[in-house]
Amino acid sequence: ELNITSPFLVSNVDTWLGDGISDVNQSEMSSVAIIKVPDCRRYGRVEHDGFRVKSFFEKSVSVGAGDINAGLYQLNPNDFDLSKEGFVSLEREVLPKLVERENLAVVPVSAKFIDIGVPEDYFRFCAWMKNKEAYRAL
Repeated sequence: ELNITSPFLVSNVDTWLGDGISDVNQSEMSSVAIIKVPDCRRYGRVEHDGFRVKSFFEKSVSVGAGDINAGLYQLNPNDFDLSKEGFVSLEREVLPKLVERENLAVVPVSAKFIDIGVPEDYFRFCAWMKNKEAYRAL
């Protein structure tokens, strides 16, 4: 058992988000950072009512501008079972249950975002790290 008793932050390891940790950390309930992009096709779409997530749409059905999951979360340990042994999937187990119970808030952030899980953007991120001017091109 993990014995986690207070809210904690979780971040996807294949995304880079330039800001938003403080905003997500100040949320009073389990939350996901969302960011507006010109085309959701690559990421999937987060549908929400301005406060809570209503549903997550997969990449295959998401087109056009919209909000996406930015890969940063604050989770409350009371919202799910931390005593479960083995692996737990955030996307397949935890988040769907929170959405079903209307217990996952959205925290819109305005920040630079890169999905460094694909080679093209990983190398673009590396270029930014070497030369701060590349940051403006993101």
